[in-house]
Amino acid sequence: MRQISFMHGLKAIAPGARREILCKDKVDKVVDDMNIIQEIEQEHAAELAAKRAIPEFRPGDTLKVNVRVTEGERTRIQAYQGVCIARSGAGIHESFTVRKISFNEGVERVFPVYGPMIESIEVMRKGKVRRAKLYYLRGRRGKSARIAERQDYRKPEAASKSK
Repeated sequence: MRQISFMHGLKAIAPGARREILCKDKVDKVVDDMNIIQEIEQEHAAELAAKRAIPEFRPGDTLKVNVRVTEGERTRIQAYQGVCIARSGAGIHESFTVRKISFNEGVERVFPVYGPMIESIEVMRKGKVRRAKLYYLRGRRGKSARIAERQDYRKPEAASKSK
């Protein structure tokens, strides 16, 4: 092994390995740029959340998503109600998948949480599940596809602190 030294210490590099040696200052700059991007995304998500209330929901919950549909020059609101089977992504790029049965055919639709086409999201029912992705529901019909309702017995924190 060869020893290559630069101003922040020694670094061992195997001969023949194709690696780019970056100065610590350059690495710090890349990390700072990533933090700036994350901060901008968080600010943008906060602005969008202030305009439209996004309820707390997770996979297993039955949702009613009001979507803006444009037909020609007219725009109307269409409700899409089904079970949330997955949430993925983080920050401004977060999305969720809703599955419903329409005319005996399973239909899934992926919505971005902060998408401009979503008018509102309403939680109709909370489901009790032990998985983050409910893809197994695709192969089930009828009673086997049911999800038990979650009973949240926790008291709100504000009420318990005031006693």
